[in-house]
Amino acid sequence: MVRCIEYHNQILGFVDRLNDCFSTAMFGHLAITSTICGCIAKQFVVGVNRLCAAIHFSGWIVALFVACLGGQLLLDANYTVSNAIWSSIWYKADVKLRKDLLFMLVRSQREFHLTVGSFGVLSFALFVNVC
Repeated sequence: MVRCIEYHNQILGFVDRLNDCFSTAMFGHLAITSTICGCIAKQFVVGVNRLCAAIHFSGWIVALFVACLGGQLLLDANYTVSNAIWSSIWYKADVKLRKDLLFMLVRSQREFHLTVGSFGVLSFALFVNVC
C-alpha cells in the first residue's frame, strides 16, 4: 500500500510538470489544427484534389483525437483512485498508512488534467467542441 501512495505522489508531480511543459504547446497545436482544418475544408469544398484534402484532414483529426485520448485516459484514471481506496481494507491498516490514504482520497477528489492554454482541459469534450 505504501508503494501505491508513493506512486500516486509521483503521478501528481508528473501531471504538474506535464502541464508546465506542454500547456502552451498544446494550445498552439489546437490553434494550428483548427486553422489547417478550416483551410483543408475550403480546399475540399472548392474541389481541388478532394482525395488529398480528405486524407490530410483525416490525419489532423486523428492527431487531435490521440492528444485528447491521452487527456481523457488521465481523467478516467483519476476517478478510479478513490474507488480503489474505498474498496480496499484501509481501515485495518496502521494509523500512518490510514492518514496517507485519507490524503490520497481527498486529493483524488480534484481531477488530474492536462490543460490546453485557455481552451480548457484536454479530453473528449474538447475534441467534440473543436470538431
